[in-house]
Amino acid sequence: MNYLWDTVIKARQAGIDIDEFRFSPAKRYSPYMEMAFDDLNIPIEADMEKEIEINPYYRFHKIFKTMFDIENYDDVKIRGELFDWIIHLIATVDINMGLNMQEFYRRFIDHDIRSGVFGEIAKERWNYFNLFEQEYITNKLIDLYKLNTPVLMLKKVIHFVFQDSYVYVNNIDKPEILIYAGVKKITKYVEKMEFIKEMFLPLGYLCRIYWDKHFGIIGKEATMKMDHIVLY
Repeated sequence: MNYLWDTVIKARQAGIDIDEFRFSPAKRYSPYMEMAFDDLNIPIEADMEKEIEINPYYRFHKIFKTMFDIENYDDVKIRGELFDWIIHLIATVDINMGLNMQEFYRRFIDHDIRSGVFGEIAKERWNYFNLFEQEYITNKLIDLYKLNTPVLMLKKVIHFVFQDSYVYVNNIDKPEILIYAGVKKITKYVEKMEFIKEMFLPLGYLCRIYWDKHFGIIGKEATMKMDHIVLY
């Protein structure tokens, strides 16, 4: 990890808020590196050291060239606080410079969910998803608004979150969607499923959830095992 933006992205993927970090100018560093980790392959984990040293002159020489003169011993603490604040600001800009419109829209939706715009229950349920699931779901919400294909998006999200799942659509007798989740019915999965239904299930459709027992389908042996089937 040689760049600030790379460190921030990996931190987010590990569930670490950038505000948990404190950035400080490195005492020892390579002139060819931005990050001053002792080991460039150090994993970004929740329990890692949150004090991170940076070579302030690698990309930001114009900003910091006079701030850390080795002969300047005045206001060391204030300059350290200012450095931390500036690097946090730069990190935000660094990440956003690579964003496209899809990512901007995705972040707006994520912010709205976390702010309770979709309701307090949806806000609470959102925390059951990991970062990759949240990114996938918000992207599919954008696709839903663009394409108006709720059933297709529902199926894609279900398959992504519940990887052993099957989704069946019945439009013969009544509009109905049958979902085999392929997992045991526990709180985490129930909350995830309810969130997905609330966001993607089309109006007028009924939805039945089968957790770790599939209903029998003639001709499919995997669904006809004794003690592992339920009635439709």
